[in-house]
Amino acid sequence: SICASRSQSLLGEQRLIRMAEAESLASAFDVLRESAFGGEINYSSAEYERVIESEEKALNAFVKEYAPSDEIEGYCLAPYDFYNAEVMVKCEKLGLSYEEYVGPIGAFSLEELQLLVRGKEQAIFPKELVRAVKEALLILEENGGGMAVGVIFARAKYEYLTRIVKTGYLKEIISKEIDGLNLCSAIRANDVELAISQYVHGGKLTVEAIKAIALRDKKALKL
Repeated sequence: SICASRSQSLLGEQRLIRMAEAESLASAFDVLRESAFGGEINYSSAEYERVIESEEKALNAFVKEYAPSDEIEGYCLAPYDFYNAEVMVKCEKLGLSYEEYVGPIGAFSLEELQLLVRGKEQAIFPKELVRAVKEALLILEENGGGMAVGVIFARAKYEYLTRIVKTGYLKEIISKEIDGLNLCSAIRANDVELAISQYVHGGKLTVEAIKAIALRDKKALKL
């Protein structure tokens, strides 16, 4: 009943259509202000990132309190943990403070993730996240680039999600996310070896399809 009540404050299909058809960003924000999106903060159209972050924080807090299962909580919050851990690994290598670059908190606090990155805590984290942090730190020590680190965390995140998610519609969403990621990588790469090096398992697009996309092989794609 709590979720049903909160759903009344969602943007809704009609409001989203009006925003998409708005003539300007400011006009789209006028529509957005009709809802509770972003919470109680005052904002302008130029502060859209702040608004989105505020909404994400509120949503994550809601998930932590009301998620009906560990599966749902993990599906909703894990992407934030993997993202923040990736940011922290890169900042650790570059000697930067991570506070400016991390996103909203997922299942774990920033302090907990920092302990993981510095090798002081592992037991409370998913095995996929622990492995990704270790591999990414090693890659960076060997002068690997940010793209390689991104692939490590993407693969680990979806490996974790496909392990914990058993519900049919969520599994389908994850599969489509992976296909979209692989498709974008293949289109950007325009190179078979590079496309395969970024391939994430778990979707429906095969390695052969990715090769065909990278090669722009229309005949193979039709098959």
